[in-house]
Amino acid sequence: MSAAHPALRVIEVAQYLTGLTVAQDVWGEASRAVISLLDADWCAVGALDDAGAIWLHAWAFTEPVFAADWSVVPTAVGPDPHPSAQPPPQPGPALRHCIAETLDSGFLGFYVRTDPDPGTVMCLPITQESRVTAVLAVGHRGGEPPSNECLNVYLAVAGMVGTAATRLASECELREHRRHLAALVEERTAALRATNRQLQREVRERKSNQAILAARLRLIALAPSHGLTELLRATLDEVEALTGSTIGFYHFIDADQRTISLQTWSTNTIQNMCQAVGEGQHYPLDQAGVWVDCVRQGRPIIHNDYASLPQRRGLPPGHVTIVRQLTAPVLRDGRIVAILGVGNKPRNYTVRDQGVVAALADLAWDTVERKRLQDLLQHQATTDELTGLPNRRLFMEQAAQELARSLRYGYDCSIAMIDLDHFKEINDVAGHAAGDQALVTMARAYQASLRETDLFARVGGDEFALLLPQTGPVSAREVVERLRAALAAGPGEDPQAAPTLTISVGIASFPGVPGELDALLRCADQALYCAKAAGRNCVCIAPPASNSSMRAP
Repeated sequence: MSAAHPALRVIEVAQYLTGLTVAQDVWGEASRAVISLLDADWCAVGALDDAGAIWLHAWAFTEPVFAADWSVVPTAVGPDPHPSAQPPPQPGPALRHCIAETLDSGFLGFYVRTDPDPGTVMCLPITQESRVTAVLAVGHRGGEPPSNECLNVYLAVAGMVGTAATRLASECELREHRRHLAALVEERTAALRATNRQLQREVRERKSNQAILAARLRLIALAPSHGLTELLRATLDEVEALTGSTIGFYHFIDADQRTISLQTWSTNTIQNMCQAVGEGQHYPLDQAGVWVDCVRQGRPIIHNDYASLPQRRGLPPGHVTIVRQLTAPVLRDGRIVAILGVGNKPRNYTVRDQGVVAALADLAWDTVERKRLQDLLQHQATTDELTGLPNRRLFMEQAAQELARSLRYGYDCSIAMIDLDHFKEINDVAGHAAGDQALVTMARAYQASLRETDLFARVGGDEFALLLPQTGPVSAREVVERLRAALAAGPGEDPQAAPTLTISVGIASFPGVPGELDALLRCADQALYCAKAAGRNCVCIAPPASNSSMRAP
């Protein structure tokens, strides 16, 4: 061993081993340190493999090679640990036995070589976590046995090698744990982020669905008391609010799929954005621009850069400039029946906006169909099928309302009861078709001559009633005489018209009679009986109720 103080050598080895990192081979570096710092001639670190054979972790040699200790020696020697390309050396019998004994006992082992190449070999146990895991084998020239001081130095070095190996193994394990933990944290973080994004999407979708549902409920609540145009406009106002748009329209597509029937615009569009409206107008589809692309393609269309589109025709003068637009078609039974569009949202339209527009567009069409059905049922319930005139039910409702208004504000109100003269003879002689034609002819003649405020209704077979609001008996007689004269003039040039018709009319007026509908109708009927008694084809006015001469016999 070198003349340097042993403690200094131990310190040097300790410092060297302490500086090792997990990227370095602790066994090879220990071999290097023993040769470089402790002046050993060769050094190796050995252990038992799984089959119980001696296996060398690392080795380092100086010149010359000690053939007495090795049965197979490396082809390259030197103070550095072996290169990986060369075959490993194999310990000789004595060295193998010494390593095995040290691994087994955990105590220092050594032997002394004699001629021809005297030297000393020491096998020092390397302990990791109180267990001998390897042996540090060191060879020196010379036939003298190692001193106690030398043995203590090597034992200390072996202990430090074990400590370094334990430390590096722990650091390596810790680093692996950290890598695993970092990977696990990254994986869990990515999963949490994905879950959070999914939750945010679900929250947005839930809020959107709740907003759509609230809008649907508001629109459903409006339906019984509002007309179709008002409901469609309210729908557009809701869509604008949900999408942040400032323009909205709802138009019908005709059955030929080639014509647009302009229908309704949102409140904001009409009041603040656009004067180019034309409710009820028909617009050829092939003359429209990109705003009907949803009809051509049969799906919702978003145009977030409207100005860059080549086909921007179809916007009349006075129409607001379009920046962005979203349109959605409404399909029923395989054909497009309507289109709902919104425009000029401050930001780009999204798929969520598309869902809102499509949902409320469908709801709006449901409203259209429901209103159309209600109107049809109402028409059927209040209209005479043959003549197209209001029937008795509608007449009685409006007459009651008008009489109540006359009572409240002191207006005059007249009712005329009208019978077609000799109607039974027309049916019996010319047939029921002729009788029906006579009724239709009478209805057309009266409808052409009446004021907008008047109501002419068929209330029985050949019985008609005429409601004349804010009309006294004298004016009422003038209206009825004008109608009677129109009938008496004959069919004119119409070959399908019935022959010359005459009527008998009875008129009763409020306030000349009591302000009750039944009383007014009874007095008008009594006046009608008087007209018939007077020979028909005339008008009779009921006197004030105090005069009993008009009462029915």
